[in-house]
Amino acid sequence: KNGKNKNKNKIDNSDGNTNDDNNKGNNSSGSSFNGAQHGLMKARREVRDFFDKEKGRKMLGRDTIVVMGKGRQVTFVGVISVREPENMWFFENDALYLTVGVTAAGASLDALLPIVVNASVYGDSGTAAEWLFNGDTPYFTYAPVLSRLQRLVEIPFAKELLLAQPIVPLADLPDPRNNEKLIESIRARVTNDLTQLEAVVDGLQLPVTVVQGPPGTGKTHVGMVLARTILQERPGQRILCLCYTNHALDSFLEALLKDGQPVDSVMRIGFQGKMSEQLVACSHHKVKERFSLNNPKGSAFGRMSWALRQEVERLGKCISNLQEQLQDNRWGPKSWDDVRLELEFGDEAQAAALEALTVPAALSFGEDGDYEGDAHVVGERGKSVHPDHLYRLWLAGEAAPARLCAQPKHAIWRMAKAERLNLLREWQAKYVKSDVEEIQKLFSDMIDAQQRYEDTKCESFIEAARSCSVIGCTTTGAAKNAALLMELQPDVILVEEAGEIFEAQILAALTPTCKQLILVGDHQQLRPKADHYPLRYEARNGFDLDVSLFERLVTRDRVHAHMLEVQHRMHPDISEYVRQLAYPQLQDHASTIQRPLVTGVASRVVFLNHEFCQDLAADDDGIFTKSHSSEFEANMAIAILEYLLKQGYAASQFVLLTPYLGQLSKLRQGLASRNLRAIISEQDSEDLVKEGLDGEDDDSMLSESPPRGPSAPDPLTAREQWPLPGPKRPAEQVKRQQQQQ
Repeated sequence: KNGKNKNKNKIDNSDGNTNDDNNKGNNSSGSSFNGAQHGLMKARREVRDFFDKEKGRKMLGRDTIVVMGKGRQVTFVGVISVREPENMWFFENDALYLTVGVTAAGASLDALLPIVVNASVYGDSGTAAEWLFNGDTPYFTYAPVLSRLQRLVEIPFAKELLLAQPIVPLADLPDPRNNEKLIESIRARVTNDLTQLEAVVDGLQLPVTVVQGPPGTGKTHVGMVLARTILQERPGQRILCLCYTNHALDSFLEALLKDGQPVDSVMRIGFQGKMSEQLVACSHHKVKERFSLNNPKGSAFGRMSWALRQEVERLGKCISNLQEQLQDNRWGPKSWDDVRLELEFGDEAQAAALEALTVPAALSFGEDGDYEGDAHVVGERGKSVHPDHLYRLWLAGEAAPARLCAQPKHAIWRMAKAERLNLLREWQAKYVKSDVEEIQKLFSDMIDAQQRYEDTKCESFIEAARSCSVIGCTTTGAAKNAALLMELQPDVILVEEAGEIFEAQILAALTPTCKQLILVGDHQQLRPKADHYPLRYEARNGFDLDVSLFERLVTRDRVHAHMLEVQHRMHPDISEYVRQLAYPQLQDHASTIQRPLVTGVASRVVFLNHEFCQDLAADDDGIFTKSHSSEFEANMAIAILEYLLKQGYAASQFVLLTPYLGQLSKLRQGLASRNLRAIISEQDSEDLVKEGLDGEDDDSMLSESPPRGPSAPDPLTAREQWPLPGPKRPAEQVKRQQQQQ
């Protein structure tokens, strides 16, 4: 506001003459401007950091749902699709405004019309919305599943999954126990593990099979043997492999390929950059490429998709141009050129108003009466009258100068100043409304074009996928591609890590043509992750959202689960703890007994006790963060890792586990400071970003261990001399630990 009045041009009400005071106060205005500019830059940084790094990072998050309403009525539902901390705010009329891009359709898109018009003309949304709700969970993670559930008419396997009726073998499938050759083949592949053999045999004939596998008992191997046996014994059938995470899906498909499943018979829906070359060849992009090269119909699909895609892009550009036009026409009185343009295309009343506000044109004629061209209208003092002179007088609430105005007695000149501003806003509202309606029409056309494009893409996708007998995707991918899976009509659905998947996600993936459902997992390890505590089983509110279909069938409906009992992973010294805690029937395979000791460590299981408190981290309001962390334990774990790397082990042989995101962030930062990079699971990475603990982008493998040369310390000596990291320990604590040793 500094210097604003000093630089303001004054209007001469009589003839349009102007008195320019621009040369006055230039120095003070310049210094004020520089100070204001510096303050604005500082404010921009503060606001950007607030929305990007501080508490505001969770506010109006990308891909989150936003709901607006009035009273008890919901007026708008959309999803935030654009959120740029650099550009999501601006100052206007001494107020701070937040701006995000929102995707909406249907009734919500129609509801935007009055909001946009009011915001464009009056600077606010009026009474269109009294409250706004913004969720903090990305919409795309649950929207496909909910949309699929809305369209479900009949739930497959309802007798077994919902009515808890006994599970009996399918009548149209032969009993594998009558095929001695098949039984011997399966027995050889499961290395004479009778529990695995029984699980595979029942999985070949039951409509619903539940296989529970404690750690190291070969759950993935059993699923792979089942899938391979079904494909070999029933040519022409198709299997859908479902997993919750991309990592689990990739591991299962790689096991299938390693066992001899042809690459061209496997298709992985969805693509991530960390896939192996073998899996890249199985991605749906590569399958479609192979199909297009070998099928003349594929090129026609390609041309049609390209044309529709171009149409979508063209409509998008038209919408962007109109949006820019709306932005230019935002808020407050406009220039005379804008108003004149609006009135020229208006009704009769607006045409009369245009005539009353237009300065008459001046024409020049020679002595002979011939027209010589345009002249200038001048005031009493000989100064030119600008074309917007009458419009500016009208806005200022002045009377019409009879000498310049063609219709000085027009009704618009008899209005009070406030009435004139309201009339101007009405004109602008009609102009803006036409733009908004045009945008809505273009949106509708673009949605139709996008739907035709998706239908065409899906049709070509289906043609390519029919050549594959194994389809692999995540549960979210299955919900997104429900139409594709319905067309492919899989005969068998095999779910890996079923104990970690919400029941709704599995129900959404079921198709009417599916004959068998195979659930492989362990509900005693990890449950599905429900962020909202009142919905969890532990809250005892009856919602039990994190109780998976797998757990419900085993614990409540008493469905027989095939328990795998022989573990092939741990030495008995380690598995003893697992037996005592959760699996008393767990047995050790003979191959686990001969595992060598870890070099430089005296025992296979080591418990380290300390008396250092965990870190206390609080936000600006003094509220402690939800996630725990301990700098001392992070340093201890990394120092142990470095010590073991020096014993000759490869970095890929280590896993660091922690139950807390805060500690995971500490570990990653500590590893990075020592030039060690860690692979973080995709779920952990998403949670770190969500909690603002993402830090650096450390997604590569831990660096390999340094070579052991002559100077490398002897393991026992290194162990004796290895100092505990962290703060200096009190003398009495050192003495007590020495006594314990």
